[in-house]
Amino acid sequence: MAEVKAKPQRAVIAASYDPNTCKQKILDAQRIPCDTLSLPYHCDTLTGVGGDYHQECVDAGIIYFQVRVAVCRNAPKNEWKYFPPSTYFQQCNALMQQDPNWTMDWCYCCCACFAKETLVAVPDGYAEIYTIPVGAEVLTGSVNGGIKPKWASSIVKLSMGTGEGPQPMMVYIGFGADQAKDLICTQDQPFLLSNGKYTTSSRLVPGDKLVDKEGNDVEVVFVSMGNYNGAVHHIAAGELWNKNPDGHLILTGGVVAGDFEFQLNFDSLPNDRKVDNYDKLPRIGTAEYDQSMKKHVVKSDVFFHFNHQATTGPDGGKKRTAGGMFTTYRRQSAPIPVGAQRLLTPAQSEDILKKGKFISLGDPMAQINYDTVRRQLQGSYPDIVFYYDPFDLMPQVYAFEAYGQKVVILTGGLSRLIGFNYEGIAMAMGHGVGCFYGGEPKVLEGYSAVGQADRYSFSIVGSRLWVNTPAFQYITAAIDQWEYMFSLISPENAGGNPLDPLHDPSIACRTTIIQSAPFGGGLPECAGGPPAKKIELQLASASSLTNVSLTFSLALDPTTTDDPKNYEFDPSVEVVTAKRNPQRDFVVDLVVNVLEPDATYKVTAKNLKSALGTGIDPKYASTSFKAPGNK
Repeated sequence: MAEVKAKPQRAVIAASYDPNTCKQKILDAQRIPCDTLSLPYHCDTLTGVGGDYHQECVDAGIIYFQVRVAVCRNAPKNEWKYFPPSTYFQQCNALMQQDPNWTMDWCYCCCACFAKETLVAVPDGYAEIYTIPVGAEVLTGSVNGGIKPKWASSIVKLSMGTGEGPQPMMVYIGFGADQAKDLICTQDQPFLLSNGKYTTSSRLVPGDKLVDKEGNDVEVVFVSMGNYNGAVHHIAAGELWNKNPDGHLILTGGVVAGDFEFQLNFDSLPNDRKVDNYDKLPRIGTAEYDQSMKKHVVKSDVFFHFNHQATTGPDGGKKRTAGGMFTTYRRQSAPIPVGAQRLLTPAQSEDILKKGKFISLGDPMAQINYDTVRRQLQGSYPDIVFYYDPFDLMPQVYAFEAYGQKVVILTGGLSRLIGFNYEGIAMAMGHGVGCFYGGEPKVLEGYSAVGQADRYSFSIVGSRLWVNTPAFQYITAAIDQWEYMFSLISPENAGGNPLDPLHDPSIACRTTIIQSAPFGGGLPECAGGPPAKKIELQLASASSLTNVSLTFSLALDPTTTDDPKNYEFDPSVEVVTAKRNPQRDFVVDLVVNVLEPDATYKVTAKNLKSALGTGIDPKYASTSFKAPGNK
């Protein structure tokens, strides 16, 4: 089958869409941007290839939202080929057989509104947004820096959307007297405020004032985030974008909002046109937004739903709309019992939350990575219940047993950490498994110690997930990702507790564990393991009056064995040379000058290091031997 050519996008979107912004956002997330698309890095270009790329775009509800795409790539030639999912493997594999420079890889593209039944103003009244085709007329407004719109007819140049289905991470806004009006939209939908500035739905708070068709104030009564079971649609109208919202304002649900082209280009809007400190305002669904609302709003018993203090609104649990059902995400996270084991201490988790960067709540990769790992682990550990809590923003893995059931929980805070991907998540969830099956040493609560759980994950779990040569690539990636996670922990929280190495080994100690466990390393003493074995001098023998061989209990570091000053004889004998035996790394051959026939000598070794890095045990640093007689 021939390669499917990607469909070109309409010129209006190509002219307004900023590929540099898309590319930078993808690079910031440490991902590979999809290249050589007719509209650079834009997912809608791939609609001719098949797959659900556009569906994922609209589902996400975020402008410049990143979607993962399977690509066949020849890096030396900078060639990229996009095949339909049904034939991707066969077609890319055929290219790989012809030229090994072709590889299967993942790249990312960007995409970017309203629920489909949202009413939009048209010249003769209102129409549901999904019924408005390209070429139709809608009313677009201009405010010239003010708040009272002047309305004129404009031609719709883009109209696209999805079929019915779940649309996660949507924002539900209630506004107006007695909450008579509401609107469901994506997180980055622009709105005009009554002060003449612009913001997006994810940064709206109860008490903000929107603008109606006549320029009057419309107070936001509640803001909620949740799942919308319906369809989503977006339109673009008017002239090309020139960093001015005029001509790209539409009346939706009775308030002034931006069209799709404004939505795509909101970042390029001059800062003096945005609400003050827009970039520093927290987004709904973050801990910062939650914290900022405490003094100003009444928070309901559901997740991410906020009512203004002066109002009495719906509980936000479920809202039936004309075209679907909106369900607000609930605030209750998974209950963590006392004694549950943690991948990180609370202080370490807070450090990572403060210093790390995170993909958005709407990015599906966090869920995809978790689902992939869960399916892999479930086959080997069917007695463990794996659970993903996307709304726990603290980076963490919990492991505990309740009511006879083993449970491992991965939080959204860890799964969304940029730089911590599938491999790192697999070993983090493997750490939770290791809390149950890692063996000794164990903590008082009966779980395997932290370091031992690390060791079990990187040795046993890793070997069950990944086999043969590719395993080294996965393990190396996991080690790198854990080391990055560890690097976000402040020095004061990385030192561990020397008095409790089972619960809190140092980060340096844990780094040693994950670097050595895949290759057979044991649990070091710093994490509760047995004291490392020291060198013992087990035997000395002389084959002649000038040659003495010393046999030790461990393989020796050659940088410490070849110094004659590290060996003393009693009675005194000069050591001329010392060298570790090339065939037996636990033997040192000495040349001395010269032994007395039939005399008994005591030889003492010092300053030696084993291959494990341990020194010599002073209790076993000496031994005696008898020199040969005259022949």
